[in-house]
Amino acid sequence: MIKKWWWKILGIAIMLYVLIKGLTTEVPKVDIIEQSIRNLFFHVPMWMVMMVFLLISASFGVAYLRNQNLNHDRWSLAFVEISLLMGIAGCITGAFWAKATWGAFWPDDPKLKGVALGMLIYAAMLILRAAIPEVRSRAKISAIYGIFVYPIFIAFIYVLPKMNPGLHPGSGDTVKFVDYNVISKDLRLVFYPAILGWALIFGWIVQLRYRFLTLIHKSLLK
Repeated sequence: MIKKWWWKILGIAIMLYVLIKGLTTEVPKVDIIEQSIRNLFFHVPMWMVMMVFLLISASFGVAYLRNQNLNHDRWSLAFVEISLLMGIAGCITGAFWAKATWGAFWPDDPKLKGVALGMLIYAAMLILRAAIPEVRSRAKISAIYGIFVYPIFIAFIYVLPKMNPGLHPGSGDTVKFVDYNVISKDLRLVFYPAILGWALIFGWIVQLRYRFLTLIHKSLLK
């Protein structure tokens, strides 16, 4: 039982640590950012994990195209769906951070526009899947879609913001977040575990979603 659950227990333990330390660790006093820097442990790791999950989804799409195994299609779908869930959570936490820092929940910023476009593209993939009744055709089209849309998504949220002036650190001519010298050793001791913790927790949710999709598939075969 422990062998099966160890990584889930580890994920819960890490997130409890992140929650407690994230709210109690002394943070550097920086104008404008102030206490909102604690969102660093929630908003940023979610987006980092989401991008990795979308890459994993695309990898399962490649695997499906190679062997036509529908298990790979279900894994790919599960990773996309939970990635969108993380994206929504990231947008919500980011909106509160933006309000505290820039005075608006959704300011005029190229990265935010790229995020919105990128998430809409993946949402469109789910709508397209729902419109295709034949299972293998749906899996094939989704796999191809996911493989080609991932670099477009990265371009929207990383490449284009760097080419245009914006509010986010590292966008256009703004300095990178690390250049503000606000990431102290104590914050790093919370930030890095937060990345692992979010990955484990949302990975658990992906597994649950995959198992649910498998049960639906089996029920349709009966």
